[in-house]
Amino acid sequence: MKNLMLQGLCLALLVVGMTACEKEPSASSAPAQSQVSTDGNMLIFESIELFEKTVSDLDDKKQEDFLKQISSLTFNNYFSSAPTPLPMGQSATQEMDEFLGQLLNEDGVIQIGAYLFKIDLKKEQVFVLPTSYKQTDYKDLVQGNLQNQHLMVYSTGDDVLDLLTNPSPEKCGGVGGGTYPCYSQAYQGQIVATVGGGIVWRLNPGVKFFRAGIYFRLSSLYDIWAYPNAQATSGGTKVRNISGVFEVEIFCRYPEGWYRKRPCNSGSIGRQSPGFYYREASASHQRTFYSGTRNLNGYYFFVQGRVRYPDGSVTIASPYGGRNVNSPY
Repeated sequence: MKNLMLQGLCLALLVVGMTACEKEPSASSAPAQSQVSTDGNMLIFESIELFEKTVSDLDDKKQEDFLKQISSLTFNNYFSSAPTPLPMGQSATQEMDEFLGQLLNEDGVIQIGAYLFKIDLKKEQVFVLPTSYKQTDYKDLVQGNLQNQHLMVYSTGDDVLDLLTNPSPEKCGGVGGGTYPCYSQAYQGQIVATVGGGIVWRLNPGVKFFRAGIYFRLSSLYDIWAYPNAQATSGGTKVRNISGVFEVEIFCRYPEGWYRKRPCNSGSIGRQSPGFYYREASASHQRTFYSGTRNLNGYYFFVQGRVRYPDGSVTIASPYGGRNVNSPY
């Protein structure tokens, strides 16, 4: 743990809203502009196949490229009216995914092919409306009014896009979503810096499996929260910038990271080698292990984190956070 007592450095680091430098986009990984559009209210994907291609196997570059592409499209996304995110240990099990939330409008709606989808994480339901009723029944869609015979409803654990085109039962079951941090509360996280006035920064890595019916994501993530002192259990604020202070290193637990997606065929297994996973110089980061339009049948994924300072010294590693469900381990 390092004691960073230089006041000027502290003031610079605690400025809210500072961002890292952007990378140059790669047009080859993004859909053609004409295939993704907006009507001013919501994002519109030309087809289910296009949406599946866009959200499957996301890496940082692919995600960044697509979000840059749609940044010129005018609509209010989900986060326009969403509450401020809470620390990982205090957040709801089904808090909106950072990527999907930028595709949904502020009502939680998106148009994909011939359907509109309303994602209701609180109810763990997905409401579906054919686009032929878009003008007349949009309000019922947003409200989840099942008295409207044009609406269909699914669970956020269902493979909704597949069921719309292939209503046969899945060949294997799905698993629930959730967030599994290394520390149950952010204020229990490892102290990685002490700044002006005794303010402490605490690191909390973890694993998250997000379910939204049309989109599923298994990922590792971490954030850093500042607390007034080492004894504080409230009053935390999210740290926005750690540039030049330290880097966060994330490790994957032995024997490996593993998942199996539905429908559990020969190509459904994904793996991540154990040991060093990645290093980031940002105050928060989410790294995708799996993303797609299919729920998982099971996974084994645990991570731990530590901090490396510019002089090469490191903190002790955090405990592991994650989950083992329906895996061979």
